[in-house]
Amino acid sequence: MIQHKTSKKFIRGWEKNIVVRNIIAGFLVACLLVVNSAHLLFSAPGKTSSNHLKVDVGGRAVAMAGNQFGSEASAFSQFYNPAFLSKISQKEVGFMHNEFLLDLRQDVLAYIHPTDTRGIFGGAVNYFTYGSIPGYNASGAPTGDITASDIALSGSWAKIWNFYLGNLKFENVSGGATLKILNKSLAGDSAFGFAVDFGFVMPIEFKKVKGLKVAGAIQNLSNGIKMDTETNELPRITRLGFAYSFWGDAINTMVDGVLSPGLDPYPAIGAEYRLLKMIAIRAGYKGTRHFEKEFSYGIGFENPLFALDYAFVPFGDLGDTHRISAQYRFGKNYKTPRADSQLREKVNEAKTLYAQGLLVDAYMISMQINHVAPWLDENTKLLSQIQRSFRELEESDKKEKLLIQINALFSRGERFFEEGNLINARADFQAVVGLQPDHAAALGYLKQIETQFQSFVENFYREGLAAFAAEDYETAKDAFEKVIVIKPDHEEARAQLAKSIEILEARKRQEQIIAQKEESAKIFQEGLVSYKKEQYDEAINLFNQVLEIDAENGEAKRYLASSHDILYRQYLSRGQDNAAKGEWEVAVKNLKAALTHNSRSSEARGSLETVQRRWELQRKVLSQNLYKEGLEAFLSGDKKKAKSAWERSLDLDSNNEEAKRGLQRIGQ
Repeated sequence: MIQHKTSKKFIRGWEKNIVVRNIIAGFLVACLLVVNSAHLLFSAPGKTSSNHLKVDVGGRAVAMAGNQFGSEASAFSQFYNPAFLSKISQKEVGFMHNEFLLDLRQDVLAYIHPTDTRGIFGGAVNYFTYGSIPGYNASGAPTGDITASDIALSGSWAKIWNFYLGNLKFENVSGGATLKILNKSLAGDSAFGFAVDFGFVMPIEFKKVKGLKVAGAIQNLSNGIKMDTETNELPRITRLGFAYSFWGDAINTMVDGVLSPGLDPYPAIGAEYRLLKMIAIRAGYKGTRHFEKEFSYGIGFENPLFALDYAFVPFGDLGDTHRISAQYRFGKNYKTPRADSQLREKVNEAKTLYAQGLLVDAYMISMQINHVAPWLDENTKLLSQIQRSFRELEESDKKEKLLIQINALFSRGERFFEEGNLINARADFQAVVGLQPDHAAALGYLKQIETQFQSFVENFYREGLAAFAAEDYETAKDAFEKVIVIKPDHEEARAQLAKSIEILEARKRQEQIIAQKEESAKIFQEGLVSYKKEQYDEAINLFNQVLEIDAENGEAKRYLASSHDILYRQYLSRGQDNAAKGEWEVAVKNLKAALTHNSRSSEARGSLETVQRRWELQRKVLSQNLYKEGLEAFLSGDKKKAKSAWERSLDLDSNNEEAKRGLQRIGQ
């Protein structure tokens, strides 16, 4: 017994040690990231250009003080930390409009394209316009309004890695990079520049605490952007932060430390509360003590395909700003979880509820898992642990707490029963009895439900048999399926359901055959019309379509063979007539056409070989005549005519050396 306790103590210590090492390693990586770029961050403070790159993007992140975690798993991650793109599983398009201060306006369009193995790719356009600006000459005299704008085109990539660093194992570590092409336009002048961003995200797992993450990013590493003779640096920004989610991700909290040119290091703190996983209320605090106020607010609406976010940021005397962004997800899910991982996610959900003291909710989920995966040892152990906790509560002074949870579950079951939702009602009452076997009211309801279910089963089964006898197999199928939903072990219903499905599938196949025959008959008639009009090429095409549908159609085969035979004889006759007239080139074409309709014809093949030999001789003669024609033109000084004649000569006989030499002389 002493040895067992010592072993458990050692294991706990070892686990804690791994946690500590993971935290230390993550902190060191983040610190190295900051230290290595510190010299870049504070070079020439206050003299940066393209400060639109410092304007936060995306309604969710803006509402939470521009915290990088606010962009997690969204198309707008490219503007904070590209590593967050690795959380995206579907193609996504994002758009944001920013009614900024005075006449300043910003529009952003982003696209994300996940892949199976090569990571996540993204692209974005960030357009910022400054409206009309009064212009002045060197002496200070006004010259009229001028326009100015900035545009940034970016491409991003991110991927998740699992790796070892010494004895430390790092899992689900994300890294990403963004390349930006920048264009600045001012009063007709423009300048270009390039910049890159790098970022990482790493989860930190405690034994009893999940949902903690650390992330860091460096943005706008560049040699600057040059306009005329002056080069301005870009606003290099470093972020390092932590985020923690709890209550089943209903509450998300996050804090960033941000280093930005011209400002002291400041915190960006955000919080989000989700209602029913669809509505989110957000707030943020940005401690810049700059011209923008510290607090920001927002709200969001989201479902699996669409998200709409709004952010409000007050700027004191300068006015208020409103940012609206939308995201649309579509296409294949590249990270669809497997069944075993989905089950383990549900087990983790039950464990979280159990840790929060919600034993009844944990028990319900664990029982559902047990019904579909009784072999899952992790859930079996959890179920036993929950039941043991129930017994301990019954024997302790906390029994009242357990009774409150059981009564809440019982009340929900009663509501389901009154609404006629007997399946959910039965599940709740069974859970109540599982926790309190002598719960008389729940047992009474279960007895009523089972009696009604038995009546339903008998009625549905009789309905199915009657429909089957009347050959209404679709209705029979529906009735037998209802029986099995209520009573999965009803073997007679399963057998009848299998027969109904078999007959329906046979009918479907028969209907397909009938439809194909009707289509075949229609095409055959079209082919017959073409045949009678002596349009044999079209007839051949149509009869071939018929045989693709019905390979055994004898009439189609007969007319197809007849069409080929007629065309064969026509082309053979034409070819032989052409040969008799010395029209060798046309004769070759017609005899080849005859062979396409009757490849076994020795007559056509023999005629073709003879004609081809004669045509080859004729081509040489014609080639030589054209050479002579070109020579006469060359001697008379008409090089253009000579060149044309010799080129045609070589077209007929590519081995005519005299024509080749003639063209070479012209080329000189």
